[in-house]
Amino acid sequence: MTAAVGLYEPPDGWSDEELVQVPEGVHYEIEDGRLVVSPRPTFWHQEACRRLTNVIEEQCPSQFWPVQEGEVRIYDGRVVAELRAPDILVVPRELTRRGAYRGWAHPHEVSLAAEVVSRHSYTPDRTTKVAVYAAWGIPLYLRLETEPEVVLYAYRLGSNKTYEKPTEHRELFTTDEPFQIQIDPALWG
Repeated sequence: MTAAVGLYEPPDGWSDEELVQVPEGVHYEIEDGRLVVSPRPTFWHQEACRRLTNVIEEQCPSQFWPVQEGEVRIYDGRVVAELRAPDILVVPRELTRRGAYRGWAHPHEVSLAAEVVSRHSYTPDRTTKVAVYAAWGIPLYLRLETEPEVVLYAYRLGSNKTYEKPTEHRELFTTDEPFQIQIDPALWG
């Protein structure tokens, strides 16, 4: 990710009102109070995310729902201190219903976050987000690598708000937490 050139940086941080001013279609996150933008995902990346979302959706209990490119936010007063937009996150179903009062989740509402690694996201997806999602208490983080081979990495939350050593899956991945999921990396082969 790189900082946006020419975007106004509010001196007191990004409130909801200021975030509405970010041009539509700009993919951004907020790291340590600063807006960081990334390029639009490639078609392959979008397809990989869609497939993973579909696999999760098929197995999701009725009280949860997978969302592509949803936001997870932490506020400091009226300012968004941290905002991450995982490729996929699983949130309570009521957040996705028509008329829901907000379009983002608190970290404690996210039961799973997933990223499909692309050439613009190596460091954030492999390092930064591992630490951030663990510190936020997200129980399961999935990282799908598609180059040079397809590998699914599963990070499970340990007792001290860090992820345990990730497990690598070139074949079927199964878990019962946060709910029963099976993912076959061959879908992306």
